[in-house]
Amino acid sequence: MTRIPRMTRSRYAGPLVACLAVALSSCGEPSSSTPASPVSVETSFAKTSSSCDASNLLSLARSYFSTPQQQTTTDTLKAMQDECAAGQSTNVVAGGWTVLSAIDTIAAAGTGGSADDGASLANGVIQYMCQDGVAPGLCTPAPADTDTVALVTAADLGSEGMFAVRGGDATDVVAHGKVPFGSGNEAFWGVQVDDIWSTVTSVPTILIYGHPETLTTVGDVTIGDLGYRLHTFPRVPGFQDGQLHVGVCYDNPVDLSGDANVLQRNGTLLQTYVPTFCGQDPPQLASTGVRGALAGMLAAAGRALLPQPLLAATLNPPATGGSPIDFSHFAPVAANPAGRLQFVTPPTDGVNGESLPTFTVEALSGGGTQIERVTIDLYLSTNNGVPAGASFCNSTGTTCSDTTAITVEGSDGYHTVATFTGVTIYKPGGYQLCARAATPVATPDGASITFQDACATIHVKNN
Repeated sequence: MTRIPRMTRSRYAGPLVACLAVALSSCGEPSSSTPASPVSVETSFAKTSSSCDASNLLSLARSYFSTPQQQTTTDTLKAMQDECAAGQSTNVVAGGWTVLSAIDTIAAAGTGGSADDGASLANGVIQYMCQDGVAPGLCTPAPADTDTVALVTAADLGSEGMFAVRGGDATDVVAHGKVPFGSGNEAFWGVQVDDIWSTVTSVPTILIYGHPETLTTVGDVTIGDLGYRLHTFPRVPGFQDGQLHVGVCYDNPVDLSGDANVLQRNGTLLQTYVPTFCGQDPPQLASTGVRGALAGMLAAAGRALLPQPLLAATLNPPATGGSPIDFSHFAPVAANPAGRLQFVTPPTDGVNGESLPTFTVEALSGGGTQIERVTIDLYLSTNNGVPAGASFCNSTGTTCSDTTAITVEGSDGYHTVATFTGVTIYKPGGYQLCARAATPVATPDGASITFQDACATIHVKNN
């Protein structure tokens, strides 16, 4: 059993697009003995000027693939070059997804050449798809999104990385292998969806890729300093709420010393989700593709038939998971369960019968990390208890303020708050306007995060 010391607070913590028709020869091209030149790109992709020359991509494909995949992929790249010259952008994009899918297959099997060459090929194909005259919008940030498409790295294609093309299917995306941590323990990362990927992500075809990477903004105890960074191509404006789940499974139990087992995304602790891919072998350990596919189908059936509390009660081995609205940095943490509520934008003085200015409340773990999906209620108080005659409803009870709100995960993984708008107090006086959590936050390991109330002094004047 891996033990997490309580006093050690770490500072780090539709179907796929149809394949482009290509002519297959009876034998593959010989592998090039000359190392392929990496594609020159910046730290993220941007729209580029048009160029249909795919010679460098062909060189990289010959280096990364062996027969028969090498022949198929080079034929696809040649066809993309011809279609680009003919202005057939749809066919170019279809061919690009075909090549990325081929990289997916080889990386999962661990049979490719240099991961650096594979990453350069993936980046080159993405940039080829994004150039002027083809589909530059694929590399344009999504609405209200400040991120651009991140580069694929060698680590994404490596034994602990994740690289998968999905579309009109609901197949799990899992890491190629496990990440060692602690004393003899290993972690296995993955992503699941409740519907087909194209519905959950709002794009017909998507690439999910990532690798282990430490999350630095951790206030609670990290589990084994584990972390993972996930990206998508194309960038999307977020996922269907509650329909996508990131999780990590452990080979052996982890002693949390009474803390709560929670997944953190950037600066937010996510509502608990129990991943169901834990029984699968990582792709590079699976004996056959059929075995991996069967495990995926069984996992999907399990999600459909078993309620989450039952999954949590019977889960073996242990795991941590959550349902983010977007990708970024993730880390499993042992969260201090002695939490508190806190006003971010505090309530201010108001007028009898008129709405107070909008104010916000955050729910924090004992380590000071924001928590999403906490239901918060408001109440009024004075030194002697609830003030007589003071109410959030008018004298006839026909008009009442909405005094309940839920902490909502910020799109950037920070700024996770409950927002109160239109709150009205119907009696002049001085009050303590207080926020309390409707219920504790329960986690599958049996822990509950509880919260101290937050109160602010306000004055309501006669109108």
